[in-house]
Amino acid sequence: MNAHKTAFDIFVNQQQLSKKLGIDRFDMAYCDVDLDTFEVDTTKFPDYNRKQINTNAVSRFLGNSNPTNQFGTDRIVLYRCHCGSDYCGVISFRLEKQGDVILWKDIRCTLIKN
Repeated sequence: MNAHKTAFDIFVNQQQLSKKLGIDRFDMAYCDVDLDTFEVDTTKFPDYNRKQINTNAVSRFLGNSNPTNQFGTDRIVLYRCHCGSDYCGVISFRLEKQGDVILWKDIRCTLIKN
């Protein structure tokens, strides 16, 4: 059986995000991003709605809705720990709109390693 996989990466100023932040790409393999397309077992999680999560993320990333994160700041979480907790580590940014231009500024990584 040949499973179809979808993969994507984020580039900032034509540079792969992991390289820009000095993070090994493998370390990001278990991060969660709200733009993911993975499927969740809806029998175990009946209220889980990946399409709504993706829609909300795009709205935040375009500056059309307020950022939400577990720290209560104005930063938008791009990647978080696979456990779903922002306290384990995140890659986040500040969004600035200038007319029809959307800027992702101050992209940084806050990782807590055991």
